[in-house]
Formats: sequence, structure tokens, C-alpha cells
Amino acid sequence: MPSIPFPEPAARRDGPMGWAEPSVSFYLKSTRPVASVGRATINDWYSRFPDPNGAFLGRIRSAEDADHEGALDEPRHDRLADELDKRVSPDRWGLNFEIIRMDRTPSARRLATWVRRTVDALPPHDRTQPRPF
Repeated sequence: MPSIPFPEPAARRDGPMGWAEPSVSFYLKSTRPVASVGRATINDWYSRFPDPNGAFLGRIRSAEDADHEGALDEPRHDRLADELDKRVSPDRWGLNFEIIRMDRTPSARRLATWVRRTVDALPPHDRTQPRPF
């Protein structure tokens, strides 16, 4: 496997992808300028993402759309989580959240301000009651 997820394709293909092709084909085969920019971005992210056994590389190049598209989001999510860790240190509550949809990377500063404000508004642990199921 290559050391980068998406080298530039050898054969020119600037037409549309087929409807039955997996989404990864766009990065593997398209020579459109937008595909080239996408490859460069993903390759840059991958160069800074820990992947000692190549599992992430396999997922990012997967012909299974769910695996491929999920892998594309991981570097952005991890970078956002790292930025939040630098800015927010909850002392009463632990944070756990899932990003359902992210069209663009939000401002870590603005997100951290919102998280801090939300956590600060929560009551102390000793005032919370466990909820029965």
C-alpha cells in the first residue's frame, strides 16, 4: 500500500463518477481539480495522524462507503477534540460528545467558550440525583 492514501492518478479521468462506484473512487481516479485538492488535504491530514499498523489507511481507502466516509471525518474530529482539551478543563463533569454532522471545522475557540459556559451552568455533582430508569 502507498505511504499516502491518495497518490495522483496515472490515467486522466475528468468526467463524472459512475453512480454505482464507491465514493473512494473520486479520490483514487478523478483528475478534476477539486479531487486533486481533496487528495492533497487528506494526504496532509494522514501524514499527521497516528496509524502504526495501517488500519486507518485501509479504512480511508475502503470501497465500503461507510468505512471510507467515517475515516475521512476522524482527523477533523481528533483535531477538534485536541483543541477543546487545551481550552476546557472541566473540574466537576467529564465531557463526552458525538459529532453527528460537520460540514466544516468549527472555531475551536467559540466551541470551547460554549462548552465552558454550558458546563459552568451545571449543578455540582453533590446536588444531582441519579435518575431512575
